[in-house]
Amino acid sequence: PDLPKLLEGTDLPTSVLLPGDETRLSGPQQLRIMHNARLLDPDPELGLRLGSQLDPSAHGPIGYLAQSSPDLITALRALRDFLPLRIAIAQLGLEVSGPWLRCTLQVRLAAPGEERRMLLECFALLLQALVESVLGKPLAIGRFEFEFSPPAYRRAYRDYFHSPTRFSREQSQLLLPSGLAGAANATADPGSHGLARDLCEQLLAQLPAR
Repeated sequence: PDLPKLLEGTDLPTSVLLPGDETRLSGPQQLRIMHNARLLDPDPELGLRLGSQLDPSAHGPIGYLAQSSPDLITALRALRDFLPLRIAIAQLGLEVSGPWLRCTLQVRLAAPGEERRMLLECFALLLQALVESVLGKPLAIGRFEFEFSPPAYRRAYRDYFHSPTRFSREQSQLLLPSGLAGAANATADPGSHGLARDLCEQLLAQLPAR
């Protein structure tokens, strides 16, 4: 019964909460929903709890594309290239630099501190789930770095992240050993990968310019 309260101040109808609704939300609407969620559930770990549920299958065609990719770097590129289909206010950067494969996390609009931290927590846990789905095991040899200061609940990060976490860094990113870029995907499927990529490209072409 409290679900409609998530939409207060967004001008969105409650029908967006129904299964199958495909309404696109603006960045400010997404941030307002996150703000309302925090009012409904003041648990400071809300972003971590939400992010822990974002396994690849929760992202429709992008998730299928990533899970059928031949190797890790191809799966990460799928997320980078088609992320606007899921959340256009975030951006993933990929770079192999020295010993590291850098996956940088960026929020592309001004967001209050609490909502920004929630977005980055969710984004980082989504990345962890994607990498682990390719590797077929927990990610214990990476490092998560966050641009925000250590939150009061920072000890809880150990319950959600399988690699060390660092705070107050210049940018938010996941650092992976560069040798993992070519790690084979145990669930690779060339046929499904081609179909999923075609679908993602069609959906991206339909995306509004703004």
